[in-house]
Amino acid sequence: TNSNSKISKEVANKEGEVPLDEIISGGPPKDGIPPIDNPKFVSVTDAKDFVEDSTLGILIKLNEDIRFYPYNILVWHEIVNDEVGGKPLSITFCPLCATGIVFEREVDSKILDFGTSGKLYQSNLVMYDRQSDTFWSQAEGRAIRGELFPTTLTRYPSSIVEFSKAAKLNPNMKVLSTKTGYVRDYKRNPYQGYENTEDIYFPINHPDRRLPAKLVIYGISVDGKFKAYDYLKLIDKKKLEDTLNGHKLEISVSLEDEIVVFDNTANKRIVGFNSFWFSFATHNPDAEIWTG
Repeated sequence: TNSNSKISKEVANKEGEVPLDEIISGGPPKDGIPPIDNPKFVSVTDAKDFVEDSTLGILIKLNEDIRFYPYNILVWHEIVNDEVGGKPLSITFCPLCATGIVFEREVDSKILDFGTSGKLYQSNLVMYDRQSDTFWSQAEGRAIRGELFPTTLTRYPSSIVEFSKAAKLNPNMKVLSTKTGYVRDYKRNPYQGYENTEDIYFPINHPDRRLPAKLVIYGISVDGKFKAYDYLKLIDKKKLEDTLNGHKLEISVSLEDEIVVFDNTANKRIVGFNSFWFSFATHNPDAEIWTG
């Protein structure tokens, strides 16, 4: 019987799969934080009724289609399954980690719809897809348990920018509407003050004191090596030449605060993402750091 139980355990936990005891309940049930599946949009003018000038959001531009997803709505839903410029995308935001990441939804010619599993891994949103029920780490952008393990999602370029700046540069952009099908107080932040403390609400494997836990960084990877850039200093710097894992990088910041990292060695763009330092560091404990 011992060998049987050993076999079943190996089948249940393929190498690299995250053990179930590390995927913990965040409180709400599956889709208790409801994703938005049929997003509605309004004009910049109409959005001023529910979005402050200083409100951050995720800006996406594709084929003349420009959309802004304000954090004051995303904080209550965490996932928007959308199609922008004809491309199926999932706009995701984990308030616990400040990770605002856009993923392409097409995987092996299937379009996936993502929901919130109610679980967390390393204090980060665990998404699931409705097609296979696979668990996905939002911060890592990869399947961590289930049928589609170990698939990695493709990140789509976006920027985190204040509403007023995005609207000034893109007066015709569409703004995610509060008509979500759910009753929520979109003027209230349920995580108010969280970013101003060192407290992390859920367990992480690798606390890293090299930077303040809640410092916002921009994280990238090159062939398995990771680097975190102090986000606000990078935005101020505007242009930077750097190296990572032997690759020469050119980094520039657009008017809309989009960070463009071009790998001159591999002749391709690298799409990174924003995150609190503690989250990036626990997933990538050997990450290098740029602090200006």
